Amino acid sequence: MKTTPRSETEARKAARPVLLRAGWHDGEFREAAERQSKRGNDMIEVVVAVREGDGNEREFRDYLTNAGMGALKLRHACMAVGVLDKYEAGEIGAADFPGHACRVKLGVEKKRGYADRNVIEDYAASSVVALQAVS
Repeated sequence: MKTTPRSETEARKAARPVLLRAGWHDGEFREAAERQSKRGNDMIEVVVAVREGDGNEREFRDYLTNAGMGALKLRHACMAVGVLDKYEAGEIGAADFPGHACRVKLGVEKKRGYADRNVIEDYAASSVVALQAVS
């Protein structure tokens, strides 16, 4: 493995996560998989790519569940990818998410004893409009 030699200070700086500002960002669902939560509830684990202002992308993992406090975020994620009718029929799946653009509301989670980190708080439909070819 090739390495980039760094001093202790440079390595600490590189290891410190740089948080994105809280608020709405353009994103894209990259991956999704159906899983069981720790409490035994059905959930969809998604990976969402968010583009930073400098053009780099950051990936965030999120867990969509129909239980309790996650129900609204799940509904909004389904609206964002255009499968609200399937959601209302009770038939969404992991395959409904990858490849769809969306807007994500990022927040900053602060936990005692841990470094601050970005988390996805909500979803909305993308502001990007697909153009159709005129024939």
